[in-house]
Amino acid sequence: MDGHGGNMALWRSVLRRMDDTKELYQYETIGRGIEALHKPYLSLLCNLTPMDMAPFAKQDSKLWGDGFLARFAFSVPEDTDASDREYPREQFTIPAALITDLHNWHVSLGIPDCRIESDLDAKGKEKGTFHAVPSPLPETTYTLADEVWASYYAYDRALRQLMKHQQAAYLDGSYTRFPAKALRIAALLSSLHSGGKHVIWPKYWARAQQITERWRVELHRLVQQIHAPQQEPGQRRTLEDALLKQVRQRGAQTLREFGLFHKAHSREEITGVVKTLVAAGEFVITETGRTTRYDLVTASSH
Repeated sequence: MDGHGGNMALWRSVLRRMDDTKELYQYETIGRGIEALHKPYLSLLCNLTPMDMAPFAKQDSKLWGDGFLARFAFSVPEDTDASDREYPREQFTIPAALITDLHNWHVSLGIPDCRIESDLDAKGKEKGTFHAVPSPLPETTYTLADEVWASYYAYDRALRQLMKHQQAAYLDGSYTRFPAKALRIAALLSSLHSGGKHVIWPKYWARAQQITERWRVELHRLVQQIHAPQQEPGQRRTLEDALLKQVRQRGAQTLREFGLFHKAHSREEITGVVKTLVAAGEFVITETGRTTRYDLVTASSH
């Protein structure tokens, strides 16, 4: 998708247009003629790793430069967020109150009507095929409370000041869009909780800004992971072997003890390798009071 042209370049262009809140999007093909989308929008939920993005999201990448990546919100966990807990076995049920609230929200937003009409040929005769004619989507206009107007522009000014000092021009597109993203979230919260009052109140803006600020932190976390030098698989395997050898020779070890013998590696790096060995069944966790130790898995451990 990064500068190779073809279908992928067109796909990227379409995604950008879908986020620009235009009234109309038109595209013409030889086979289907002109196709029109009124008030187009598109929501995507994607899952990929920093390693997947690394070849395409360098600082000089067109994906930053044309605003493509800036239109996404990234959720990036820290290494310490990993958990060894098993997936729950209990039956999962969605609370009835949640279903009711979402249904009521759906109805309150408005449901367009739709009628079916026959397709006609050039002479006005029915062709035996049909097409749907939907009515325009209902729209509700929300106004901003005075405090929200002030908070919006204060947030925008603060981010622009940060842009000047952080010397990361490739992130400017993301920073300039954060206030608008926060306003979108605030509007959603207002439509869900305001009880028919079409005003975006400060409490909705405050929550929305909190969410976008978390996205901003996680954007920098993503950039740090993408631009960090990647460790060679052979080097990681060497560290795994060294930790296994240390436990065989010295018995169960803590993360601190691992670090004392491998000072060339960061605590985060060692923690990641230890978690991999636990997940692979090489290490077993033993708890002694407040101390966590890692030991070799033996037949009695199973």
